[in-house]
Amino acid sequence: MSRITHWAPLPMNIDRWDYYIICGDIDTARVLQRIEYWDGVKFASSPQAEAHNEQLQEAGLEATQDASLYFWKSEEELQWELFGSIGEKKLSQILKSLVAKQYVSVRNNPYRGFDRTKQYLLQAEKIQEDLDKLRAIIQHQAGSIRPVQYAIELLLFKSGYTFQELSEDLVRQKLHEMYEIVIQEEQQNSSKKSSLPHFIRTAIKSDLNSEAPFRKIAGSIPQNRGIESAKSRDPFRKIAESNPQNRGIESAKSRDPFRKIAEAIPEITTEITTEITTEITEAREPIAPQSAPASTLSLSQSLSAEEIIRHWEYLRGEAFGPAERAVQLRAAQTLLSLDLPVKISLEWISRLYNEGFDDFWKQKYGELLITHLIQIERSTGQYRVKRWIKRLQERENTKEEKKVIHIQERNEVKEVSGKKENPRRHRRRILETEPDPSFAGEVFS
Repeated sequence: MSRITHWAPLPMNIDRWDYYIICGDIDTARVLQRIEYWDGVKFASSPQAEAHNEQLQEAGLEATQDASLYFWKSEEELQWELFGSIGEKKLSQILKSLVAKQYVSVRNNPYRGFDRTKQYLLQAEKIQEDLDKLRAIIQHQAGSIRPVQYAIELLLFKSGYTFQELSEDLVRQKLHEMYEIVIQEEQQNSSKKSSLPHFIRTAIKSDLNSEAPFRKIAGSIPQNRGIESAKSRDPFRKIAESNPQNRGIESAKSRDPFRKIAEAIPEITTEITTEITTEITEAREPIAPQSAPASTLSLSQSLSAEEIIRHWEYLRGEAFGPAERAVQLRAAQTLLSLDLPVKISLEWISRLYNEGFDDFWKQKYGELLITHLIQIERSTGQYRVKRWIKRLQERENTKEEKKVIHIQERNEVKEVSGKKENPRRHRRRILETEPDPSFAGEVFS
């Protein structure tokens, strides 16, 4: 929430990164976003226009309101709304490019031939199709989102690829190149300026220093084995200057005694890169649901974050990829640290998954992940998992109350004429046979 108060009627423009990618440049993205704004305005007023036309037609009059989603806008006005950041000639070219991309349709006024002001229609289906493609590419990559974004930008704006040519494999390959650059620079300890920005290198280092799934990625690159620091979580902290190849080996052994540490650091080769790609690709292949998760715990016994991950993979019927698994593992650790009304067990994990992964969730969000459980909902201001647990408990309490009432009524069955009679029927029969007190004292002849 901002500490600055702005007057609501004044406009605000915020650039969207996904428009920047699918459009190919920031100016086109800003124009498309402005057209989206006016499309929303027209869409909101369309029902009112249709209702007004219906009233006119019922009265025998001709409809006067344009209920379509076309809106008219002169280039001069559109340039002013964009604060003059785009020149007239370039704005005209951008509008033509949006039409060529099939993001926007344009027409003249169909009712007044003399009106040359253009009318525009946002092609929402085409735009959403490209946005969904971009989202799928990002979601299927290893590591945090910023390096993935930067890899996409390098492919589009440095390597010359178009958005239509963009694919998961291209982005994954570029990410591998970025990871290799960071690893080589840290192993060589060079003072030369890096080809990657500092914030991107920091994000990649954080990914390499994450839990087991990222260690698996680092483990397949011999240059990165044993670079964890013994005194901090920074994987690239300088330790043991007299023996550079042994940096952090003791820490790695103490943290993971089963991890194999290479005594030497060979050079990166094409075979190693192929090994990385094959390993990550195989890790992302779907797995068939098993009869039970690989865990020796009972459903009600306490468990660890790793066991939550394995049980979640069993429920969804597919293994997480290396980077995605690291994110979910951190989410599982956060879940175990929350102050919840129940103790998290495999039974509760299954119930939460079945409770949340309904048709509404599938249609609106797609997949249900552990990270969704620990999100703070805007509507309630609390963790989603807490609300779901509370809803399940309330449902259980309601069932228990109904069960208790049913048992009480059954126990109230009394002996009537040698037969057991339901208490409800018994009370109804008594009321029907008892005299009405309002007739007390009356004499009938």
